[in-house]
Amino acid sequence: MHLTFLYKILLGSLLLFLVSGPTHAQSVLRTQADVQQIVIGDPVTVTLEVEVGTAASTVSWPALSEEFGGLSLLEPATIDTPKRSAQIIYREQFRVTAFDSGSYYLPSFKVVIRQGAGKEEVLYSDSLLINVQTIAVDTTLAFKPIKDIVPVRMGWADYWKIILARLLLLGLLGFILYYFYKHKRVKAPEAVLRTPPEKAHEKAFRLLASLKEAQYAQQGKVKLFYSELSSIVRNYLDDRFGLNCMEQTTDELMALLKKQTDDRAVLRKVRPDLKKILRTADLVKFAKADPDLVEHETCYDAAMKLVTLTQIKPEEGRAS
Repeated sequence: MHLTFLYKILLGSLLLFLVSGPTHAQSVLRTQADVQQIVIGDPVTVTLEVEVGTAASTVSWPALSEEFGGLSLLEPATIDTPKRSAQIIYREQFRVTAFDSGSYYLPSFKVVIRQGAGKEEVLYSDSLLINVQTIAVDTTLAFKPIKDIVPVRMGWADYWKIILARLLLLGLLGFILYYFYKHKRVKAPEAVLRTPPEKAHEKAFRLLASLKEAQYAQQGKVKLFYSELSSIVRNYLDDRFGLNCMEQTTDELMALLKKQTDDRAVLRKVRPDLKKILRTADLVKFAKADPDLVEHETCYDAAMKLVTLTQIKPEEGRAS
């Protein structure tokens, strides 16, 4: 009887120790993509979610490059920290896409969790499969001609909103003019020191110098180098000649420069240089070409030559 009683005491003590002893909630890392099958260029939202048991934890997220696993990063990561009962959820989201068809694996990412006193926990995300498809085209069908624009007939009932809006605008404009006429005050002109506006070629030379100092091509950032270079050249032509270059494709812009006459005839001389820059930039952006450093220097020199030959001459006496 004494042995049975002693056995019960020992068993109860053991159960009490197990219940009241310290527990440790292990962290959990979940990986999820909102879709796993897309058409070329469609975005995929990827979510990394870490669940920890204490708010004192700190999470070190992986560094995301511009391209990884054949996928391109569309938007940088955003981090959120929602609470769910006693657990703390750390969440990182970013968007990727692909510009070629095929199957791509989102690589496994390393996430480090620190919980004070030098304690560190390393988790690895799952690798996700993303399937990219092209738009199906039936090549057996004949090409159909482009249809003409069909004008839409409008009646007086369709114009009443426009007429009312213009009447209200005229009334408001009349009230503003009357108000300022009644309350106008003559003020002495204030002396304002104005900096002369930067000319189009001065701005282009400044941006090209900054691009060269950045050394994107030497760092392997080829896409960024050609994106900046083509943007500088297109904006220069917009500011200098008003050609609306940013809204045109390379072929459209080449055709436009070929037609220039009079004071814009100089543009025909720089067509080969501009074509060299924009064609190379298109190949890097859309065909993932990888030009060497000699090609980078050639395109940069072509941009400098283009701006030099077309810059505003002193005899023009005006700024763009």
